Amino acid sequence: MGGLQYKMDTTAFKMITPAPPSRGPVPDTYIDTNMSISGMFGGKIRTRKPYAVGSDYTDESFTLEAVEFTRVMVTYGDGTADPGAAAFKLPRRFDARPYESYNSMSGGRVVKSTVNSISGKLRGVITRDEDFTLLLEGTVIKKDGTREPFNLKERYEPIRDTTTRSWAEVISEV
Repeated sequence: MGGLQYKMDTTAFKMITPAPPSRGPVPDTYIDTNMSISGMFGGKIRTRKPYAVGSDYTDESFTLEAVEFTRVMVTYGDGTADPGAAAFKLPRRFDARPYESYNSMSGGRVVKSTVNSISGKLRGVITRDEDFTLLLEGTVIKKDGTREPFNLKERYEPIRDTTTRSWAEVISEV
């Protein structure tokens, strides 16, 4: 079963100082590292720069219209600002859209749930595999036209993986 191995060449980012709790709606963030897999049953798993900042917000109240980002800044541990973030065109708006999910219940009953989802990616704003601080500012726009500003400041550290893993190990992490 030697063909069922994956050679890892990846970077992931772990949040080391999360944003403090907010008073209003604030999107959740994550770092999208553009991961790719070369084959279903072995090969290489890689990440590829530049990385994106992903944003998600679930609106169960159906009162939100959009999230708009007005500032994005990535600053590395040496004080250098990332040119990818500096060149990013702002403002960037992501509109709410309905999201449906289905759950099977006992007795064969299926329950449908609907929420509004606001998600998007700020692509190309992280160009280095180093510790960085992410600053995001923007507004959450409600359907009645009111705007609630938000400000996120989060620190991340990279985690490199250059190991070889079995197919079973990779599948169990998915």
